[in-house]
Amino acid sequence: MLLPLQLRFRAYAPEVQSQIEREEAIWYPNFHRRKRKRGEQNMTSEFNIAVHSLVYLANHPERMATSETIAANICTHPTRVRKVLALLRKNKYISAKEGAGGGFFLDCDPDKVTLAELYTLTSKGTLKPAWKSGNPESPCGCKVTVNIGTVMDEIYQEAERYFEKSLENLTISSVLKKIREAKSEKMCGE
Repeated sequence: MLLPLQLRFRAYAPEVQSQIEREEAIWYPNFHRRKRKRGEQNMTSEFNIAVHSLVYLANHPERMATSETIAANICTHPTRVRKVLALLRKNKYISAKEGAGGGFFLDCDPDKVTLAELYTLTSKGTLKPAWKSGNPESPCGCKVTVNIGTVMDEIYQEAERYFEKSLENLTISSVLKKIREAKSEKMCGE
């Protein structure tokens, strides 16, 4: 998809286009930096998938579940779930029996696993968006333009600390308890 600025570039000769790009780099300094840099992440669904998977397995401690079964319960594609299950298995939250009749089962105490642990494992640092407004090297020298990126970084870091602190009080068992108390007709498997 072409953005409006990109559409305008196609109408000019290369030397005029480069002049426009230089001028717009001054007025729109972040226009060309909107793509994420390698290694940067935005908030993902991996945290939700990890919590959902562990709560599901805690709700069914007597049986194993395949990635397809867990994915159907989460309402997403099994490939997405397998990626998170591999991470949970590597960190010893779950175990797996391979082969026919195999599946995943809980290998941790749901009373002791906090959501803060899972957030740190799957999503730490993703609350902050990859793109920032402003430009600390802006030729216009506007105090807002020059400082907004640094100030917003601090705000996101503080918000993430508060978020993690609030997750420390929640465990897999407490989430399962809230689900059982919710006003729905039945739990799966009942």
